[in-house]
Amino acid sequence: NAAHYIIPTTLFGNAVLTTRYWIVKQDYRYVGVGYNATDTNKLVVFDLQDGSVVQNLGTYSGQCGIIPVTNGWNIIYVQRSSGTSAARQPRLYILGDSYTPGVDGTTAAFAGDGTRGVYACHCQQETGNQPTSPIRTSGATESRSAALLQTALSNIAGVNSAKYTLQVSFRMHAIAANASNSLASISDGSVNNYLTLRVNGSNQMENVVSSGGST
Repeated sequence: NAAHYIIPTTLFGNAVLTTRYWIVKQDYRYVGVGYNATDTNKLVVFDLQDGSVVQNLGTYSGQCGIIPVTNGWNIIYVQRSSGTSAARQPRLYILGDSYTPGVDGTTAAFAGDGTRGVYACHCQQETGNQPTSPIRTSGATESRSAALLQTALSNIAGVNSAKYTLQVSFRMHAIAANASNSLASISDGSVNNYLTLRVNGSNQMENVVSSGGST
């Protein structure tokens, strides 16, 4: 009648860190994230069926959320707030059928049958308060560059490069002040002539046009 969980690397220090998992519901609807072995009654609990956070009792957790991806997969994430330098070891718990949303996480311990469960992958811990795409590394700290998809219009079948409509579909979280995230950009191949659609540091949509380096 033990708890069923996944344990990644222990965290130290008081920096803001985010732990996230890719996960899909199979036999169990609820999973919880805690930051040490005594957190089973202080879990951040996610409903994988409805795609929602149903409980956030985490002593060391701050911002949290669940992001639908595709084919039933979700990204769940929990921010470990700053303020303590003690070791913290994030744990992903499978919650049994007897779990009651909004009550507590004490039912994290249940008798498994060796066949039922959930699918989880890409457990990742990173600095900052938002999850990013998977960084495929093992046993070492890894830095990342911004995700970039780039192609020539000539590579897209049916596009008339002289006259066309660009449609962008996106989902993103709030960004830091004085920063910006580009969603889509068209250029002539140079750094001086481009049209960019982006979200600015005030979380507003804007178009930026540069001609000969002047915007």
